[in-house]
Amino acid sequence: MRLFTSVIASAIFLAASVAGATTFTVVSTSRPLNSLNVGDTVTIGIRLSNSLGVFGLGASAYGYNESVIDFTSGSAVASINHAVAIPAVGAFSGLTNVVGGALIESSIGASGNRVQIINGVGLAATNTNVLDPGLDGIIGGNDAQVRITFTATGVGVTNIIIGTGYNGDAEVLAGGLTNQNDNNTLVITVIPEPGTALLMGLGLAGLAAAGRKE
Repeated sequence: MRLFTSVIASAIFLAASVAGATTFTVVSTSRPLNSLNVGDTVTIGIRLSNSLGVFGLGASAYGYNESVIDFTSGSAVASINHAVAIPAVGAFSGLTNVVGGALIESSIGASGNRVQIINGVGLAATNTNVLDPGLDGIIGGNDAQVRITFTATGVGVTNIIIGTGYNGDAEVLAGGLTNQNDNNTLVITVIPEPGTALLMGLGLAGLAAAGRKE
C-alpha cells in the first residue's frame, strides 16, 4: 500500500501570514447523487477556493461506506494556488501537488480508506487563484481540479467527506498552525432498481395474502 508523508509533519519553519479556510466545491457530477442504482458509476468534480496564506494542504475524499459505494478511479492537477495565472500563457509559482495525476485509495491505521486528492507543502504562503487551470489545462476555464469516480456497490446511504479532516491531512497555516475543519460532506443514495422494487412489493403482497388464507 502506498502512503504519502503527512502534510502536517512536513510543514516546518513557516513565516507569518494572513490565513483563510479552503473550500472544496463540487462543480460537477456525472449523475444525481441521490438516485444511483447498484453498478452505476458517478464522477465528482471538485475545485478549491477561499484559501489565503496556506503553506501546505493535505486533503482527501473519505468516510464512505464501501458496502454502498467504492472508489474506482480519479485524477488531480499537478499544482494549485498559483501566484500567477495568465490565459494563453501559463500558470506559475503554485503549490506542487505530489499526488497529482492518477489517484489511488489508501489508508492510515484504523482511519478507514480514503483517496488523497491534494498533498503539498511549500516555503511561501499561497492563495487560491480563480484563474487556476483545471484538469483540462485551460487558464480561467473553471474546470474541476480533481475528479473522483465511485461505483455503487449496494443499496443504502453513505457520506463522502471531501476535505482536510482525515488522519494526517490538514491546511497548514503560518507558524505551523493546522486546520482540519475544511470539509464538504456529500450524501450518496443508492436505490433499488425499479423492477427490483416492484418484485419486492409483489413478494410482500403475496406473503400477506398467504397469511390471510391461513
